[in-house]
Amino acid sequence: MLITETIQCPDCRSTKNITDYVRAEILCDNCGLVLEENIIENNPEWTNYQSDSDKNKNRVGSPLTLTLHDKGLSTNIGKYNRDFNGNSLKSKEKNIIKRLTNSQL
Repeated sequence: MLITETIQCPDCRSTKNITDYVRAEILCDNCGLVLEENIIENNPEWTNYQSDSDKNKNRVGSPLTLTLHDKGLSTNIGKYNRDFNGNSLKSKEKNIIKRLTNSQL
């Protein structure tokens, strides 16, 4: 994604910017000065599971957000006595789940 707004670097006066969404920063391409921090990228994450076509893209989850402590990557643990395959949990595993969820199974 390109930033439509051009930010002028106060050090070298360059208007060429690099947007780093992993670090949530906008950098000066000339001198490397961090121009903006904690930028929020609101676009959804899309991926293509078929390498032959760029048109068939599937949604892989909500976009990351810096407004939440975990950037929106939280995990919900269900209150069931079974694992993913449907097998009953062992008592040790139930205790771990109970401790993680602060609930009773």
